[in-house]
Amino acid sequence: MRRAVVVTVAVLLMVVPSSRAFHPPGPPRPYDEEPDHCVWWRADYMMWWLQKSPIPFPLVTTSSTGLGNGALGNPGTVVLLPASGLSYPPFNSLRLATGFWFDAYGIFGMEASAFITQLNTAGFGRTSDAAGTQVLAVPFFDNATQTESSFQVSGQGVTSGRIAISTQALFGGGNVDFVLTPVRTPCAEINFISGFRYLALYEQLALAAGRTEIATGNTENREDTFRTLTQFFGAELGGRIRARGDVAFAELTGKVGLGANTQMAEVNGQTTTVTGGVTTISNGGIFAQNSNSGVFHQTEFAVVPEVEGRVGLELSSHLKISIGYQFIYWSSVLRAGNQMNRAVTFGGPANPVFNFNPSGFIAHGANAGLELRY
Repeated sequence: MRRAVVVTVAVLLMVVPSSRAFHPPGPPRPYDEEPDHCVWWRADYMMWWLQKSPIPFPLVTTSSTGLGNGALGNPGTVVLLPASGLSYPPFNSLRLATGFWFDAYGIFGMEASAFITQLNTAGFGRTSDAAGTQVLAVPFFDNATQTESSFQVSGQGVTSGRIAISTQALFGGGNVDFVLTPVRTPCAEINFISGFRYLALYEQLALAAGRTEIATGNTENREDTFRTLTQFFGAELGGRIRARGDVAFAELTGKVGLGANTQMAEVNGQTTTVTGGVTTISNGGIFAQNSNSGVFHQTEFAVVPEVEGRVGLELSSHLKISIGYQFIYWSSVLRAGNQMNRAVTFGGPANPVFNFNPSGFIAHGANAGLELRY
């Protein structure tokens, strides 16, 4: 009798699965590993490089002969600031990210991140000597006479002055995405990503040109300011591939955003003159006249592809460090310099005319981060 009981218990132990091997009923699991965390937080230091602030036409000229007014095409005119652009130094930035899984198996989750750069500046300037022997000028096309002309700040010992061009920019954005994991193995993982994407680029270009009559001391200062703000609101789709070893890991993420671009441009100009001690302030500078001053808005469709790669080390089950590189292309943004129009009629109502002039935009950067997981 005792032997029969022992045999019966042994058979039951072989047939009935243990509680550790038991899984609740449900659809077949498309992976071999469960995630090693339920929620994570990451902080990244980022260094961005943005495209040059565009200068669509020559803005500062001089004369190799010391004569002339610095107008384009005149004999001896030399361009000091050509139609190229002003290069920004690298932009420092902080990115914060978080994510979690809705289920215990890490099939369906959500992640979000946001970043913003510092407000960065670039500039160019030239100042004449006190005697005004060097020619300095801002060239433009005189729409009234249909000829090349200039606003001359110094030269021929008549006036002395200074020309300064400065730009500044701010870049930022964020995303909220759902994550689906169709494949997870001990050494690899594949994620599908879909959600919402936001990007913003602010830029300003300011031009200041001032001159002083050497004989009388009277002054004239003209200032132009062009500001732009482009914001992207759209859906994004993409995927991520992650590979890992015992302590090292690598991942590649690709996404594309499709959505609405809201674009704003603000143009202001001002002229300040001091004659015989009397100060007069009037609207209109050089390229910012009454005809193109104001605030302008438009909305259009845009595409934003993005690629990011990261490699790193798992220092423990709860801590990761990583370095990476990110590339973003934005199909349509307003850059401040591109909204300038060099066809000018001083004091006239017709020119310059404001027209939206969007262009593509590239930003790329390196990052280093710390991730905490539980």
